[in-house]
Amino acid sequence: MWKQFSLITLTLILFFIGMAMLLPVFTGKPSEVLDATGYENTSIGKTLPKMTFEATGLESKRLTLPEDWKESTYQVFIFYPMDQTPGCTIQLCAMREAYEDFKAENIAVAGVNTAPLLSHQAFAGLHQLPFPLLVDKDRQLAKYFEVRENVGVNNRTVVVLSAKHGVIWKKEGMPSPKDILTVIHDNQKTSQ
Repeated sequence: MWKQFSLITLTLILFFIGMAMLLPVFTGKPSEVLDATGYENTSIGKTLPKMTFEATGLESKRLTLPEDWKESTYQVFIFYPMDQTPGCTIQLCAMREAYEDFKAENIAVAGVNTAPLLSHQAFAGLHQLPFPLLVDKDRQLAKYFEVRENVGVNNRTVVVLSAKHGVIWKKEGMPSPKDILTVIHDNQKTSQ
């Protein structure tokens, strides 16, 4: 009986440890173990890399950076863990609702994770996402912008770039579209 009790206890302990590790991935809340040394600013100034990605919502099903976004004044990358999960759906649908505001200001937006194109297409179609979802195979773009990884998937992170100055802001978690636009508007004021 004690062996069975010990096995159940050990299983529960491991389950709760595993859930504690996964919680930041699915809730969009930063992990408590992150350092406080300015992680969010380590990519400041990096420009768009020259890369091509499979992407939803584009006629060619490909997005080539920076060429395809050369007309945009700002670019927003939403790195998210997985398609069709609750936190990711909430975050990307919030951006969908605000997308016209971004589009009106010539701000390019893309969701990014490692899922295959078919998964992205199903997710984008189900939720009518008007911006592309990029297939970041091997986390090339995530690594370039130093997006942390948790249990093999992206930590939820938003990266904002200015066409003139490169990365101006990087934030883990789930900043609202309003917060993202505020960062862009503040940058426009200080850049003039």
